[in-house]
Amino acid sequence: MVVRPWVLANIHEANLFVVAFQERFRRTIVLVAQRADGAARFYGPVDIVRVLQALPLELVPWRRILLHTTPPPPWRLPIPQPQPHPHSAMPAGSAEITRVLPTHHRAGSR
Repeated sequence: MVVRPWVLANIHEANLFVVAFQERFRRTIVLVAQRADGAARFYGPVDIVRVLQALPLELVPWRRILLHTTPPPPWRLPIPQPQPHPHSAMPAGSAEITRVLPTHHRAGSR
């Protein structure tokens, strides 16, 4: 799989890509990125990487595969919604607001 150079610059990212592609395609995955000098840099099983490094890249039968990922559904915090009382006279969606004010007691004041 051809990836951007930043993927191979971070071993953890490279491993995440390998695992993701293995899950998707059920095959052994080798990642390749172009170095700053134009040469190919490979990441994968050592024996396969050695073979690929010895081959001119023009001989590799490249295929373009478009990956369409489906974004995961948004996660919502499971907050229980208040249930209206069945015998309430208030219309649906309204709520009674009660405000409690603090009382201050001073010694000797009425």
